Amino acid sequence: MYLMYNFIKINMTNRRDLNANGITYLLFLFFSDSPLPEGADLLEIEAISNMISFDAGTDLSDNNNLPATLSDLSQHSPVHKIPDDLSPRSSDTHYPSSPECTTNHLDIDCCNDFCPYFIGDEIREPLSQLSNFTGYSTPQANTPLTCFSDVTSTPDRKKVTRKDKGNIRRQHKNEWMDVKRKKKINLGKAYVTRKGIYKPKKEIKSPCKCRLKCFEKISTDQRKAIFEAFWKLGDHHKQWIYVSNLVSQNHKRRVYVDTQSRRKYTMKYRLPLPDSDSSDENNLIVCKKQFLSTLSISEQFVYTAIQKTDSSTGTVTTDNRGKHQNHPCKMSADVKKSVCDHIECLQPVESHYTRKDNSKLYLDSDLNFHKLFVMYNEWFDPIIYQCKAETERQYKTIVNDSFKLSFFKPKKDQCDVCHKYKISESRTEMDRETYANHIINKNTARGLKTADKKEAISSGGKIVAATFDFQKVLICPYGEISVFYYKRKLATMNFTVFNLAPRTATCYMWHEAEGKRGANEVSSCLSDFISKGVDAGAVEFRFWSDNATGQNRNRIVFAAYMLLAQKYNVIIKHTFLEKGHTQQEGDSVHALIERSAKNKCIYTPLEWFALVRWAKQDGKPYNVVEMDHTKFLDYKSILASKNWAKNTNGEVVQWTKIKEVKVFPSDPNKLLYKYNLDESQYMTIVTRTNTRRRQQDNTNIPPLYDDVLPISLAKKNDLISLCNSGIIPAVHHNFYQSLSVISHNAIRNTDTDSD
Repeated sequence: MYLMYNFIKINMTNRRDLNANGITYLLFLFFSDSPLPEGADLLEIEAISNMISFDAGTDLSDNNNLPATLSDLSQHSPVHKIPDDLSPRSSDTHYPSSPECTTNHLDIDCCNDFCPYFIGDEIREPLSQLSNFTGYSTPQANTPLTCFSDVTSTPDRKKVTRKDKGNIRRQHKNEWMDVKRKKKINLGKAYVTRKGIYKPKKEIKSPCKCRLKCFEKISTDQRKAIFEAFWKLGDHHKQWIYVSNLVSQNHKRRVYVDTQSRRKYTMKYRLPLPDSDSSDENNLIVCKKQFLSTLSISEQFVYTAIQKTDSSTGTVTTDNRGKHQNHPCKMSADVKKSVCDHIECLQPVESHYTRKDNSKLYLDSDLNFHKLFVMYNEWFDPIIYQCKAETERQYKTIVNDSFKLSFFKPKKDQCDVCHKYKISESRTEMDRETYANHIINKNTARGLKTADKKEAISSGGKIVAATFDFQKVLICPYGEISVFYYKRKLATMNFTVFNLAPRTATCYMWHEAEGKRGANEVSSCLSDFISKGVDAGAVEFRFWSDNATGQNRNRIVFAAYMLLAQKYNVIIKHTFLEKGHTQQEGDSVHALIERSAKNKCIYTPLEWFALVRWAKQDGKPYNVVEMDHTKFLDYKSILASKNWAKNTNGEVVQWTKIKEVKVFPSDPNKLLYKYNLDESQYMTIVTRTNTRRRQQDNTNIPPLYDDVLPISLAKKNDLISLCNSGIIPAVHHNFYQSLSVISHNAIRNTDTDSD
């Protein structure tokens, strides 16, 4: 009643419209048992009840349609202003699905929720302030799949960068707070105790004023030099040796009291003169106060150094604090074997980037040590193993000492040049020049991409500027079910082409039984994209991508450009971003897909296709093109009998160093290329053979695959076992049972191009 009361007053005063849904909601509140607010006017309540009895189509903003009581209410009641954060949007305001965003998304995180490059923790609900008291929330995924769960994911914890990345993880004892505190104590620096008490640094104290006149024998500068030399040792054992060499302990020769004296020894103190050796002849005898004040130590420190000195040999006992050998090992060999066997039972995730040059074991990114330990307790068999790891810390220690383990994919696009330069302690002039050129190339590439984007927007669809890249492998079945981590899974590929001008994404998707991830698959997807772009009126295509040689920067893709430029009468240009800085707008598509798949179970590639279609909440949804083996063409076949070795100047073409290629439809046999984006002139390679025979007809490209691709027998057995155990629903069993198995005669690799 309270909400209805205030809601009607606000809307009547501010001339808001109330439709049928609003009347229904008010009726629900009116007939509830909610109490009236304090000071509520009964005349207002009567007016509200009369208003609710109106037809839903009545224009309530017109005072002529209101009863006298309510009309008076709207005229004489005080104005109730709606807070800005709760005010609904005006119907006159236009909110485009993808407004122009001026943020540099490659350098700065965008805060605009409506921008397609925005990557946030969660998709925020519209008018989320109202959801606290209305009880309604916006669904996170408008998906038709009933198998998806509605569990809302919690924000991830802040990631901590490992300092020994790429190696077996060890304890960094030098980074422990107690070890750092101890080093500061031994160096005489200021520190904070465990109880939070601040201790100032050691400082030289005032000299003595004894009858030996020590303050006249040694100057202040000499005392400071001795003080600094002593505390630079930074080790108690070395400092004890230093003190024991300067302090001598002798039996007393005279007794001045009749009773037994507690003093048995006489101490003689010396200070070394700077720029002299440590012999006693060059040490200056001083009093105790002068000695202690110069070194800024206590009398007990001297006694400890003397006690630890062996009078016969002159050696000082090592400081053994914290170095005891009473460290019982509670992790037996059987415990370690059980943990190692459990890790070896898990199926590693295939890396999307570096497949050969990395020895690390990559597990699913949804796993962590806590989940692994829970799975370990469920997996452990007491019949096979006598003991098991009792705590998560034991489990983690054994894993870290035995495996190179990571829960994330290796990202090759992390710039090794920048990382090497930042951690380098001794940078040469050549290193600085290399790094400076690297940054210049990065900025040049990004500036040219921005220029292409602006030209595409202003061309009205004549120029298409797009980026493309593969997403990391999507696995089937997918979900946070423990048995999935022990089985081999089917891989699903997503090749995303992002059109920069309209900010739309096309996702070409297929699974591993339909195709691979090579240059022929990339060329086939780009051929479809160019064909649809030509139908929309495009005459020039400008592509941007990373430097993956096996997929993007090779002769197969370049030959496909030459063929497509002639076929569709278009200009095609492909530019490569600087290595290590290949971030692009299509990465936001992949990030949104990963967030949408969180806390969901996906059993087949078809469900991945559906999830991608419904992943985007605002604006135009992603266009998913389902590829199969019949749509992939063998563009490598057109490489034969053509010149790909030398350019028109007789120079050998260095394919892996090419930064940009360009093809014109007027002369499709010429490939223009350059090694540096700052260069104004292109180099040319003519692929036409120097023969009088009729040129080979390349318009009809043969299919890449004659049939579906087989998978390994071990992978199919794992998938069938999941079906038989009921983990995969019965409706999907036919799909997995229909997958063919690889024969002993391995199929030939048709999509590689090594240069």
